[in-house]
Amino acid sequence: MLHQQQIKLLRQWRELQHLGKQEEAEKLLVELFLTVNAISGGLRTTG
Repeated sequence: MLHQQQIKLLRQWRELQHLGKQEEAEKLLVELFLTVNAISGGLRTTG
């Protein structure tokens, strides 16, 4: 489930970058980093 959210956020971020909406993309980047952190944290504890 979390990886699907990450894919969605990444697509949105790329679209905003393509449209030149840097400020909105920067806000979304924080959420994207949170998903990366959450997934990596989960992998660390499950092997």
